[in-house]
Amino acid sequence: MVSMVPGVPKLDVARVKQTAEDICTVFAPEYAKQFAVQMVKAKLNEQMKKPKPDWKLRDAKPAKKPLKCGYIEKMGDVVKNWKKRYLVLLNEKDDYIAYYYVKEDDSSDPKKSKGKIMLDGYQVKKNEESEQKEFGEFGLKLVPYNERRRTWRIKCPSAAEQEEWKTALNLGCRKAPAPLHKDKVLRKAFLAAYRETRWHFPGWYGPWPGWGGTEEEHLGAMIVDKCEHDFLGQFWATLPSGFLHKMIKNKVTDVLDKTVGAATKAAWKGCQAGVEKAKEPLQKEVDENMEPIAKKYAELMETIQQKATALLQQGLKEVAEPVMKPLAEIMMTPLINAFQQVLKIWQNKMKAGNDLKKESKDIKRYAWSYWLMGDAWHPIQEFTRSNELQAMDTILRGFDRWRFEWDFRESTETLMRKASFTWKEEVEETGDEAAATASVTDKLEHDTRLACTEYIFKLLNAIILEPINRLILPKLKEDVLRPIENALPDLMKKMLDLVQIVTKIIKTAVTDAVKNTVLPLIQPRIHEIAK
Repeated sequence: MVSMVPGVPKLDVARVKQTAEDICTVFAPEYAKQFAVQMVKAKLNEQMKKPKPDWKLRDAKPAKKPLKCGYIEKMGDVVKNWKKRYLVLLNEKDDYIAYYYVKEDDSSDPKKSKGKIMLDGYQVKKNEESEQKEFGEFGLKLVPYNERRRTWRIKCPSAAEQEEWKTALNLGCRKAPAPLHKDKVLRKAFLAAYRETRWHFPGWYGPWPGWGGTEEEHLGAMIVDKCEHDFLGQFWATLPSGFLHKMIKNKVTDVLDKTVGAATKAAWKGCQAGVEKAKEPLQKEVDENMEPIAKKYAELMETIQQKATALLQQGLKEVAEPVMKPLAEIMMTPLINAFQQVLKIWQNKMKAGNDLKKESKDIKRYAWSYWLMGDAWHPIQEFTRSNELQAMDTILRGFDRWRFEWDFRESTETLMRKASFTWKEEVEETGDEAAATASVTDKLEHDTRLACTEYIFKLLNAIILEPINRLILPKLKEDVLRPIENALPDLMKKMLDLVQIVTKIIKTAVTDAVKNTVLPLIQPRIHEIAK
């Protein structure tokens, strides 16, 4: 027990350590198992590549130049003073990492940086009026979704620079990947093991990766969240109010973070060592047995699908059928209007002959500004905040309206970047601007229709899949998977994850149901986009 002030309740450190041990005890073997499963899955995916949508526009090459760079002032983490730094926000190719340097001359070499900001799991905000005296009139703060991560504060030299940095950093925060292992198999193994560990404990599901950070930080967040769920919530409620509450909570949080940090560091180090030791012999075992594994995988897919048919039909009838057509119908008009605006914006820019035909400044090359793309985004914002959609709240459990808006915004930005890139490439190849404009406009019309169709499918899948999983997955695990798993040879138990197989079957069934139901509604109207 740790007490910060006499007479104040004590933090049960032993219980924190026990919670950390409970989670790590589940996670460690699951991670080792998922490493084998994901290795096999990668091999199977190579053999069964899915056809890609028939996009006509070319994919833009990853930008080599930084997204944004310039001098700012940065507040220190320990000593809260301001220091002038040259901030360089790298682009997609470099995972949107922001390095800061003493001077611009050092910025060509990340090894000379004074530090870096990993933007995954952050959001960018301007300072409130009440904060401007202390943190600057043109200040920005990078606020983490996980409150235990550092909040970064910077001062910009002007209002214009503040807007440009806010736009650039917002783009980085939205797109920066979590700093997990670069190896796809190891990264997927971690995420799968993390998911299974969350689901292992009844009545609590923990935070899903999205709060940002490394594998260690994700595990730490899971442990802290479990502590909050089990006993810390009650502990915080017993603390005295006012200034004393804040002081004690800060000290308790410090002890909590150090305790959890020590546990996760040791656990993650052990997991990495175990996987590294098993990597070569496991790879050899997978390669030698890939043919029987692939055969067994196909057999299991067929067997589970047959046994799951009745439950799948029940889930689709109860969850999907009542909502697919009504949702598609209310989505279609705002989406068609929005994609029509994408085409109009492109056509107007080509008539104006402005910055597409010359090099533009840092931020405008990579992130289309709100004033430019606003006409395309407004119909979606109006739709997500409409009374019509709010009236369907009982159907839309788990539907994130804000994620819908951001996903659409990213979809339209991607279309415009690809159109711009394709136009420049075709002009360079043919030397004929008018022909390139006509060609790219035709391609953009095709891709906006395809993007709209794909987007409706994606949204309906996201809305329907969660309640169907909730309804039938527990029954499938108990009634279908358990008997099959008990009969599997040890090698197949090690290499194949039956839950992932059944999850894939459910997802495929939902996707097929959505397409079969909604496509007849979409096809007569989708050509309205190019009118």
